Amino acid sequence: MAIFVKPPSFEVLKQRLVSRNTETEESLRKRIEKVKTELSYENSFDFVLVNDDIEVALTEASHMVETFIEGIPGYDR
Repeated sequence: MAIFVKPPSFEVLKQRLVSRNTETEESLRKRIEKVKTELSYENSFDFVLVNDDIEVALTEASHMVETFIEGIPGYDR
């Protein structure tokens, strides 16, 4: 099972990174370029999880895992 966790939008991610104030201008530029590439892999995963609100994302992640496990033949809780 593979879950791709993505931000609600590229702009939100950029804003989050800037507001953390943990990156130099150069490291922020590199990180943003890397993210652009990483976001293109979204369709290679079993599930996509949008990390907008942490509580909602956690609930959705739990549901994804439960759904995946329930679909495994021979798996009995």
